[in-house]
Amino acid sequence: MQGEYWIRRSLISYLLDRQLIAMDPPVPCVAEGGSLLREFTRREADIAVLVSQGFNNKQIARRLEITERTVKAHLTGIFRKAGVTDRLSLAVKIGMGNIPATHDDPLMPHGLPVAQ
Repeated sequence: MQGEYWIRRSLISYLLDRQLIAMDPPVPCVAEGGSLLREFTRREADIAVLVSQGFNNKQIARRLEITERTVKAHLTGIFRKAGVTDRLSLAVKIGMGNIPATHDDPLMPHGLPVAQ
């Protein structure tokens, strides 16, 4: 029609989410030297950080390229290991914003200061 492209609304939403992710990567941090995050697997730690930053399961799944079901499964283990029952308690226990993550963290944006 009139030389324009028609794209499904769901595809536009997906593309916008991907663009926002690329423009605004998360800034993972660890609390008290990362003692709690060290109890998690690498994937659990990634998910816990993203939950603490306010991302929902769907956004986490897209960002980490896994299914929402996998995110939920990891959250079960995360909550058990952290001794919490909800996302807010997890964020408080992790203490986001205290100490920047180390430079080898794959979620760490380039160019940000790193704890030495």
